[in-house]
Amino acid sequence: MQKMKRGKVFEWVPTVIIMSVMVAIVIIFIIQYLPMVSVLRDSEVAIKDTADELEVMNKLTDELAKELTGLRAVIENVETRVGQALKIEQNTSKIGKIESDFQNLLELIFENPELALTIPHIKKDLDYLERDNQSLRNELERMVGFIKWLFGIFITIAIGIFGMNVVVLSRGKKEQP
Repeated sequence: MQKMKRGKVFEWVPTVIIMSVMVAIVIIFIIQYLPMVSVLRDSEVAIKDTADELEVMNKLTDELAKELTGLRAVIENVETRVGQALKIEQNTSKIGKIESDFQNLLELIFENPELALTIPHIKKDLDYLERDNQSLRNELERMVGFIKWLFGIFITIAIGIFGMNVVVLSRGKKEQP
């Protein structure tokens, strides 16, 4: 009987050993990878936290983009107003110059009222003188052209007279011997 009992016990030994080894492997696996599971859980929490932070950052970025757009509009408005202010300043200086010229003209007129009445006559005389000057220039150009023709004719006559003298003198020398 002891043989039988021993045989039955030994039949179970390899199974128990295999099961023990498997349980040991599972325990070792759990012991080694259990911290990894907690790390994975921590990583998932960190990822969720990071995703939440990213969402907050995206909202802040959108708000900053809106504020930046608003600031750009304000800057453009300021640039426009500065340009207008510069134009106003330039126009103000021009108006100041016109006012001073006008004051000078008024002072001149009040000092000598006859001058105020003669200014239109002077302008009319100036226009007449300009037209007369133009007609004199045209007449002068015509005279210059006429003088050129006369000069050309005089040179031609002088050359003709010189040529006739040469001919007369050369005949006179031939007849004298």
